[in-house]
Amino acid sequence: MSDNNEMTGTVLDLLQVDSRQIFICDDIERQTVAYALRRFTELGAESPDPIHIYLNSDGGCVDSAMALIDMIEKSKCDVYTYVVGFAASAAAWIAIAGDRRHITKHSGLMFHATSWGAESSIREVEQSRLDYWAKQDNATNIWAAKKFHTSPTKYKALILNGLWLTAREAVKMKVMDKIM
Repeated sequence: MSDNNEMTGTVLDLLQVDSRQIFICDDIERQTVAYALRRFTELGAESPDPIHIYLNSDGGCVDSAMALIDMIEKSKCDVYTYVVGFAASAAAWIAIAGDRRHITKHSGLMFHATSWGAESSIREVEQSRLDYWAKQDNATNIWAAKKFHTSPTKYKALILNGLWLTAREAVKMKVMDKIM
């Protein structure tokens, strides 16, 4: 990273920061979110003005997304999210975490049950699977259900086979506030 906050030569070339805006147009993974979190913290310390997060991502790691969502929710600044293109999976969760949630008219959202994978012994994989699904049920589904204004059980049924929403449908379901 250069001194002027430009990133070069990495998968993060598509993540740009300008003024009080953060653009995430890559997979939601530790490296991408670490940069966004660092910039988010800097912006929060600079001013109480809103922070604007723009998303166009196919999703990624739930744990990484939840790290950014935790920062959004504890922020003293209002955080406005914008879907410009497509926000799927972990990116869709980030989109609905904003204090004000916007979506462009040709954009969409996709929610699905969390997927997971591991390599190890059968016993370790099974224990990891049980631990992971307990965390999924106890944290992420409860959080997402609140954003969908429903119960965790109804939310799980809603996303069982994947839930694809147009901008209009997302506003109608009240997971996004406004079409831009």
